[in-house]
Amino acid sequence: FKEEKQKIEGIIKKLHGASDVTILLDIIQDAKAIIKADSISMYLQESSEAQGDYLKPLVWNNAVLAHPEYSKHLVPLKAQDLTAIVARNGREINSSRIALESPLVQRFADQLPFQMNHILCLPLKSDVRVIGVIEAYNKRGNIKEQEKGFTREDQNLLILLSEHIAIAITNLNLIQHDALTGLLRPDPFFEKIIHKLQQEKKRRQEDSYYALVMGDVDWFKIYNDNNGHEVGSSLLRELSNILKASIREDDLICRYGGEEFLLFLSKIDDLDEACRLTERIRKSIEEHYFPHQENQPNKNLTMSFGVTAFTRDRFPSVESVNITELKRIVIEADMALSEAKSINRDDGDSRLTPAGPEDKNRVSAFFTKSSTQQGSIAPYEAKIPFEQRRHRRHSTSTLLIYKNGSVPNLTRTINLSMGGAKIPADEPFKLYQTVDIILILGEEICQMKGEVVYSARVNGHKPPYHAGLRFQEMTAEGLKKVESFLESLLSSSPTLR
Repeated sequence: FKEEKQKIEGIIKKLHGASDVTILLDIIQDAKAIIKADSISMYLQESSEAQGDYLKPLVWNNAVLAHPEYSKHLVPLKAQDLTAIVARNGREINSSRIALESPLVQRFADQLPFQMNHILCLPLKSDVRVIGVIEAYNKRGNIKEQEKGFTREDQNLLILLSEHIAIAITNLNLIQHDALTGLLRPDPFFEKIIHKLQQEKKRRQEDSYYALVMGDVDWFKIYNDNNGHEVGSSLLRELSNILKASIREDDLICRYGGEEFLLFLSKIDDLDEACRLTERIRKSIEEHYFPHQENQPNKNLTMSFGVTAFTRDRFPSVESVNITELKRIVIEADMALSEAKSINRDDGDSRLTPAGPEDKNRVSAFFTKSSTQQGSIAPYEAKIPFEQRRHRRHSTSTLLIYKNGSVPNLTRTINLSMGGAKIPADEPFKLYQTVDIILILGEEICQMKGEVVYSARVNGHKPPYHAGLRFQEMTAEGLKKVESFLESLLSSSPTLR
């Protein structure tokens, strides 16, 4: 009994210390072991305009699910289903006499790879509100224990743990955030946009432009099929971290579904600026190393983006803005994304025809002159001139001192050009911040400033971050020193010519 008590206390302690959803989902397996169940599932209650209220499984039959797996196991809240009944009534069910022919358990008979003999199903509650369901199947143990099923003690233990699981779910804000990536879910994302529009109206920022950007992972299905769903889920988490680090403080991001992400950019001058910001994000993804990316069709893991910009004039009034109106604008970003991925839409049957791998990994924009005119779509680089890489990069390791805050940091360049440098760093940089730089080129020293154009985590590397710096405020003498240094690299290494 003492050992079991210590295990329970350990689980509760881990629940209250859970800093991300992966820790929480691991603890669910500990709960299964405590009550000696063969299998366990956990659902969160969600809703959408298309599906209404439903239960989405984060864990199904011991497995942590990601899109599209969880879509196979959704439970409509109105369904004649045992789990849905527990969610609706807010009361537990503990049954060891299951009538397999009952429609209430038909879903389990169809979807579980074993016969369900016992079930212990409990609501997860935040105060009095049901936010999800946790359920365990089939009691393990000797023949007598298996015949008896889950005991009253098992039920009380899971009730105790479910209370703390619900607290952890609330603390991690999983009601508003996607469980896999930690990003906002679509509805809370749109609600925050509406709030921002209304707040800026009060501040009389009438001329503000905004943009919605749809991003999609190129060839994600191939990556997922080749490497497995667990690796695919890990990729989505890593991408989410890079995207979060790449946007500005006032911008928003959500996981829109599967491998699609939706960004809201505020305080921009026009569509041109929105595309420039998006292009920088695209480059940060392109230049980041992801495990197994060499097996992708384009030998890299990349994303494509579609951009559309708008002002508050798009709506009859700010007060009338709703999620439906915003989703109409999302359609424009989605159309631009399709062009970026070189997908031809057949208006007759809406079939999608993808092109080759070389045609993805782009930013495309939806252009419109007014809310009453039909828009057009074009690749960003073809329509709006953006900053191309004007300077040849040289792979060279030379000393560089920078200040990220008040403390000087010493590092070495990964590559260097007349326009900037790529460096490793112990901590992430804030995008677009300006840092003081001292570049040491042999016996020469150059002082300047650098703008951070990307900052991303690189798994398996020490230091764990890479950053791109664009040189600023370089003197003519400094330019000459950098030019001479790069010329010396070329002359000393014929392979670099």
